[in-house]
Amino acid sequence: MKKNIALVILFIICTYKAFAGDLLGMICNESNRPLEMVNVMIRSPKDNRVIAVTETSANGKFTIRTLNSGTYILKCTRLGYQDYNAEIKMKENENLDLGRLIMPQTSIQIDEVAVVANRNVFTTDKQSIYPSKLQVEQSTGGLELLKKLPIPLLDINPISRTISTLDPQGGVIVLINEMPSDANDIAILDPKRIKKVEVIRNPGMKYGSNLAMAVNIVLYNAEDGVSAGVNTSNSTKIIYGYNNLFGTYIHKNSQLTISQSENFQNSSNQISDDLRKYLLPTGDWQTIHIQTLSSRAVSFTHGTTVKYNLTVPDKYVFQAIGYINSHRNPKNNRSDLISGDGLSGHMSETNIRDQYLSPALNLYLKKNLPKNQTFMFNIVGTYISSNYDYSYSTDKSNFKSSYVVEGKKISAIGELRYSKNFQWGAIASGLRSFYGNTTNLYSGRTQSKPQMRNLNSDIYVQVEGRWKQFSGRTTLALNDQCYAQNNEKYHKVTMSPQISLNYSLASNFSLGYGFNLVSRLPSLAHLNGAAIQLDVWERKIGNPLLQPFNHIENSLSATYYTPKFYGMISAVYASNKHAIMPSLIRSENLERISFDNIIRNERDMNQVALTAYLRYAMLNNKLVFSATGSYNYFNAMSDLYTNKRGFFFGDLSIEGYIGRFSFLAGLRSRYNSLFAETVWFNEYTNSLSATYKYKNFSVGLTWEQPLQSSGTNNRIETKNDYVYKLVKNINKEAGNHVLVTFSWRWNHGFKSKSQEADVDNRDTDSGILK
Repeated sequence: MKKNIALVILFIICTYKAFAGDLLGMICNESNRPLEMVNVMIRSPKDNRVIAVTETSANGKFTIRTLNSGTYILKCTRLGYQDYNAEIKMKENENLDLGRLIMPQTSIQIDEVAVVANRNVFTTDKQSIYPSKLQVEQSTGGLELLKKLPIPLLDINPISRTISTLDPQGGVIVLINEMPSDANDIAILDPKRIKKVEVIRNPGMKYGSNLAMAVNIVLYNAEDGVSAGVNTSNSTKIIYGYNNLFGTYIHKNSQLTISQSENFQNSSNQISDDLRKYLLPTGDWQTIHIQTLSSRAVSFTHGTTVKYNLTVPDKYVFQAIGYINSHRNPKNNRSDLISGDGLSGHMSETNIRDQYLSPALNLYLKKNLPKNQTFMFNIVGTYISSNYDYSYSTDKSNFKSSYVVEGKKISAIGELRYSKNFQWGAIASGLRSFYGNTTNLYSGRTQSKPQMRNLNSDIYVQVEGRWKQFSGRTTLALNDQCYAQNNEKYHKVTMSPQISLNYSLASNFSLGYGFNLVSRLPSLAHLNGAAIQLDVWERKIGNPLLQPFNHIENSLSATYYTPKFYGMISAVYASNKHAIMPSLIRSENLERISFDNIIRNERDMNQVALTAYLRYAMLNNKLVFSATGSYNYFNAMSDLYTNKRGFFFGDLSIEGYIGRFSFLAGLRSRYNSLFAETVWFNEYTNSLSATYKYKNFSVGLTWEQPLQSSGTNNRIETKNDYVYKLVKNINKEAGNHVLVTFSWRWNHGFKSKSQEADVDNRDTDSGILK
């Protein structure tokens, strides 16, 4: 039966292709010189729907594969040249060569508004954003440019160099020319090198698991040359800084890039107010109040990356990347005053030292095969050496707790993927596998040596298709998960289907639906079987009996856009059966009463998220308003509690441009959330920033929490049948705080080589329970 079905599918594909042909052509200027990077778009004459989009290569040529027979509208555009429009007719089973097409250069100054309509192009499988000249000129790096673009629910902080998403459906991966990159890689990009940014929502398994979106930054092709520069953001109070030094050399098909990042944190005015109530076996409640008297934390993070890329156009891409990342936390001390029932004037001291070293090697090969086929192989080897030292003591009760953890981890991640593009879509299938061996040696008050081994593999098939106003993406994955720790082990095989559908009601209005069922794995740190005494009253305990759980998700979305207005609304319902959640329980079978922080598979964790995004541009895009609002409802259930809470969230930003100056104002409410028995009330934040940019030099000031001398604050509330905890954290140094940003770069014939690695398989989980 399966054989017959496969033969039928193969017959349909072959028959479909038999009636299709390729469209070829070459675009030149008036001097008959080839024009590269010309946008070539094919539309349906009936509903103006986009059928295919491509670009000319360095020799001015373009090819659109397997167009069905029929009539189409061809439109070729490039800034500074007159548009080329034509009606073309494809015949059955015949290729059409248009020959040489001429696009004269225009001397007319194009108004910003006249071209903005083509800067946000929606096709059936992605959103392509072409940055405007104003956006590029007023950006000092890739992160700042990315923040200026209309990408709903993408949360970017150019100062701290973080990229995340407000989309509850999963995380985000950012790529440069299809190569996964981190925030530091994006920060050092020259905005003038960025041609467009592609946004793919619900990307399936192609770029990894548990992703809500993939953002691909496409760079212009490069000539031989050299680039070097520096990019820094530092606090005037010297409480933190983020600094990059980088250089790139290109010769013919090869590119060598070396980058160094140096970050630090130095805080001495962060305090907490910790109120606890414990239910004792006698039925009485004991109250403990812990207040910070002084604290000091210093940390340094270093990162070195050496990347070599060899790209032979239309043939293959080979890439080798070496990483060395290290972190030192030489000082993390805190003195607290303890009061409460039976306690008066007690003092406690907490000292923490933390460091790790992690070298990694990433090898990647992508081979282009005939008939729009590609084959990819990637392998990453990682070694993590970590050391964690914790000590806690009180004066009057003479209670002491200390332990040291020495961790060693070796891991290997490999992936194979085959893909083929058709006129109607694409098919991809692959195997992704991870093996890790982790040993953590605990000494001191806690003594154990858990050894953890895990092997996780995914086999998947992903199909993307387009038909009239409909488009979609479906993925079917087989997950095999194996884990062993000493005598504890589990083996689980699951199926993970994912579906994403989109319907275009009009050229600027679309509806979407998504379904996702995935198996979520416990982290190595939670699986660690160690038990740690944190203070007089509480312990933290790992749980090697944790099991993966199923995450089921349904989503609806609607998108509407015009040259000035962009809006998106979405609704997501997520259900987690036997979710992995934290609990704080009472243990009575010890020499002393202890309240244990543990992780367990609980009953259910459900969430409803309603989100709206609005963006409006005016005054020729020199004044832009953006806003994100959401309502999140949580329902957590276990044997100890049933917690239901809902929270609103709002984020407003205004950006403006005057000459060489750019300005940004932002206001964000608390992003609150409930997880299990704990509610997080995060900080209110606001900021004002101004940047001056002249050629390749820029300097900027950011005023965080202006006129707010009290700083930022958050609180964490935990409540169940045995415990009530309310922890308030205050960071006075964050208030009324000014940062200085500086950027300079030197380029000589440098843009970017084509780097087409499209996976990010680095391992960063050390597996230590802290």
